[in-house]
This record gives sequence, structure tokens and C-alpha cells, in this order.
Amino acid sequence: MNIDKYFKDGAYIDEDGCHWDTALDFIQGHVLDLCCCGIPGENLKYVGRVLRHVNNLMRVWDDNDSYSYNDWKADGENIGSEQSLYFAYYVLDEKGFMEHGGSVPGWLTAEGIELLEDIEELERRGELG
Repeated sequence: MNIDKYFKDGAYIDEDGCHWDTALDFIQGHVLDLCCCGIPGENLKYVGRVLRHVNNLMRVWDDNDSYSYNDWKADGENIGSEQSLYFAYYVLDEKGFMEHGGSVPGWLTAEGIELLEDIEELERRGELG
């Protein structure tokens, strides 16, 4: 995982020396800078779905892919309401995981792609609940 560069002595240690017991806590608390209360695993699943959705927008413009904008919009409806998606786009853009471009959603930054990869790995491992 991309965050493994922070794993030392059985914990994830951020730049300030703060120790995080799990990858989930590190991503939720340090990478996203959110609290770890409530249902952080479900939150990371949602963030992962939104990141994947933004990344899939590039398929619309690929001449070799039959995936249309309408397909993309329909996929978004399976993630959340238009309002919840736009709120996520704004937050992801503000935190540097997405490039704004001409409007939101734009495209994922390198950090956004790494975050997506790490969340998808945690989900594959069953570590998000």
C-alpha cells in the first residue's frame, strides 16, 4: 500500500510523530484529516466509490471505450444523491485529491490515485467493516 512508507514499529507514524494503530485510522484521521468517530470504515468505502467514479469520468472521453456520459451519470446515482456527490467533489478538490479543472469533478491527482488504491486494498482485505 502507498501508506506503508509511514508504517514503523507496528504503527503508522505521521510527519508529526503521531501514531495511528490501523491503516483505516491513518487514512481517516491523517490523510483525510477527519475524526475517527462514527463509522470511518463506511466513510472510506464512500470516499473510495467517489474517487473511482471521478476516475471513471476519463473513460467518457476515451474514443476506444463505449462508456458514455449518461452511463457515468447513472453510475453516480448508485453512489449517492447529486448533492452528496458534489459535496464530496468539493472536499476532495479542497484536500488536493482531485484537480478542479474547468469544474468539479475534474480528475484525480497523483495523491487521489494513491488514496483510491489504498482504500480499495483495505476493502479487498475486509478491513473497512
